[in-house]
Amino acid sequence: MNINQRMVCDVIVKRAKSKRHIGRSITVKNNFLVVILFSVLSTSVIAQEKFVFNSSEVVINGESFHGVVVPSLSVDELPYRSVDTQITPSLLVMGQIGKVFIEGNRIGYLITRGDHGGFSAIAQVRSHQYLPKDNELGITARDKAFEIGAQLAKPLGSDWFAQLTALTDVSNTHKGQELELSVYRRDFFGDFRLLSLFAAQQQSKKLTGYYSDVDLVEDENHRAGADLNFEFELIGVYDITENINAVFVYRHYLHGDGLANSPLSSNDQTQRLVLGVGWTF
Repeated sequence: MNINQRMVCDVIVKRAKSKRHIGRSITVKNNFLVVILFSVLSTSVIAQEKFVFNSSEVVINGESFHGVVVPSLSVDELPYRSVDTQITPSLLVMGQIGKVFIEGNRIGYLITRGDHGGFSAIAQVRSHQYLPKDNELGITARDKAFEIGAQLAKPLGSDWFAQLTALTDVSNTHKGQELELSVYRRDFFGDFRLLSLFAAQQQSKKLTGYYSDVDLVEDENHRAGADLNFEFELIGVYDITENINAVFVYRHYLHGDGLANSPLSSNDQTQRLVLGVGWTF
């Protein structure tokens, strides 16, 4: 899920007075995108909220905000050669106001829900894939993209949930798409809540190429194609007091051959850790 991301992210909350669920994910490849979006639009679903907070209320335009706001520190280990660990301050927000939900780098609007699942429109910043400007490779930076798309979430039973997410770039950054299929579950250990997520992400050729090709052009030594990536994510919330929570987000991405075999990269993995203490509302 990508803390996103896909780390973070990724990311996540359950309203104290609601049992609606909000999901998380990512998305697609050109022809496949059309098929998936058609399926999304013709399916009944529910958004999955993933955590319960002992919350007070903040009222905005008549709607109550339920969630957590966390000043945090993000630590990114990128797969690129000669790129140092990226440590940056951040503000992690996970919550919901009316039909609008915020999950770290993702914001969504719940369009419809039912007993069998929910369907949402979403937007996100691709926060885990980038190459900073101050790199020692002597190449152009690779920016974080802004993407929009659609998301389905469906309960599977036995505390497991499934999500299907399709995203496309609208920031003229990588100009590609991604399709993600993920499953996750929630576990409760007293005052500690843990979400575990596993995801497969199919990326289009343009998306893969933007983050792996040298000088944004294909050469005879490296021709990135559409690629399959995998993600493992953990999100933990611990109640320090009734209204103060310690939060961590860990995301581990395993990239496909496009980035793994790129002359820009030293390995095929990206790791993101987000740590913080915040206030529940």
